[in-house]
Amino acid sequence: MYLQRVSELIKINKITNNKMLDDLGLSHNMIYNWSKRNQTPNSDTIIKIAKYFNVTTDYLLGLSDDPNPSNKEETEKLVSNEAEERLIEYFRTLSDLDKGEVLGELKYKSLENKKRDTKTYSIAARDGQKTIELNKEQREKLAESVDNAKTTRERNLY
Repeated sequence: MYLQRVSELIKINKITNNKMLDDLGLSHNMIYNWSKRNQTPNSDTIIKIAKYFNVTTDYLLGLSDDPNPSNKEETEKLVSNEAEERLIEYFRTLSDLDKGEVLGELKYKSLENKKRDTKTYSIAARDGQKTIELNKEQREKLAESVDNAKTTRERNLY
């Protein structure tokens, strides 16, 4: 099962067997030994691979179907890492001058996104008004809290 899971993770992350093995400092014959010679990786190797792909050892060993049950956000980051890896790959091919231009554009885009994701809200307080800035996630949580409060209040009215 571990060989199948490792192969899936390699494919999902769009890397080669050799890249993973090189990154982990493992022999290039390791996957061949697992598949053709039915050798089992030792616990240190399983742990290295799990950390490399940010999954649990249980997932690699087929004891769980959830790659990271305790942290769904990290699993979602694996998907975005594909785009980041392509970005890095393309960036490395640029001249120093072009790299500077790209970095400037990325900084500009990042600042624009931060501005777009932040709105100012006024919240009534006993002593007047207080202005705070909320990011997108905070706004969504606030809206959810308000909706929950409305629902609770409506239930109590009946």
